[in-house]
Amino acid sequence: MGLVLTHSSDIARDVGLLESVSGVAYMIGPTVGGISYQLLGFEIYNLALAAVLMLLVVIMPVSLRAAVRAEPAVLTPPDGSGASFYGDLLSKPTVAWALAVICGANAVLLFYDTALEPHLKKTLGLAPGAVGLVFFCPMIIYATLAPYTGVVVSRFGAKRPMVLGCLIFSAATIALGPPPVPGGGDRLVVSAVAAWVVLDGLGSALTLLFALPLAKQALGENTPDVDDALSALLQAANATGQVLGPIVAGVLIERGYAWPEPAGSFFTASVTFSVFFGLLLAPCVAYFVPSDAPARDMAAQRDGARM
Repeated sequence: MGLVLTHSSDIARDVGLLESVSGVAYMIGPTVGGISYQLLGFEIYNLALAAVLMLLVVIMPVSLRAAVRAEPAVLTPPDGSGASFYGDLLSKPTVAWALAVICGANAVLLFYDTALEPHLKKTLGLAPGAVGLVFFCPMIIYATLAPYTGVVVSRFGAKRPMVLGCLIFSAATIALGPPPVPGGGDRLVVSAVAAWVVLDGLGSALTLLFALPLAKQALGENTPDVDDALSALLQAANATGQVLGPIVAGVLIERGYAWPEPAGSFFTASVTFSVFFGLLLAPCVAYFVPSDAPARDMAAQRDGARM
């Protein structure tokens, strides 16, 4: 991501293309992984995956050498210590809330990764291969929408799609619960998973794809120092969410209130994340983050205010 920030001439477009490739990988991974696990077993599958990764270790330095210009080995933060430099970045509401959204989205996605398979196995009796196909479906939406990030940002800005994404993510987690409807049974679970597939794909795209362009626009034209720092904060937010998501969800599922089946305590975790996105992140981004609407929209808003 640091390479994209440093060398991109259109950050929204290039993030969209990068995430489109990531979406394809997320589609392939769970599907191929689930089927391979069933056919080959854990050891052979992981050995094959390790071989692919080792091949990438050899290919990437060669392929990137010509594309990346030489830069200093150590970048010194301008005008102050590293701590104050990062503190200045985090003091900007746009950067802070964009990172909070990225952290929250990764927490929810890792909650799904760790808890969804046993939940679907318990409620529907799905095998690992079928669970992989369930993960495959939202990524189709994500990978399809990702290349259009630049178009959406140029037309609507990045703030409004991200607020909408937080609200959709909130609805997705509630749907997957599933809601504790008496007598729902398997039909309720299947309907909930179908709704989650659509809502999760849209929510993932509208949060993860637009947070970085929003933060980058707020900082304006930057030096490589600032771009590298923003990339580091982005990865820290990703990692923090990936660590906190399974931990928080695990505690809530084990010790949370047990709703009537098929919801169980899984719904307690779902509604917690739903409240976090719908009642905390979405309103805070809408209120604290300055508008980044295109100039024509800002002019229309000013004209409307005068009238």
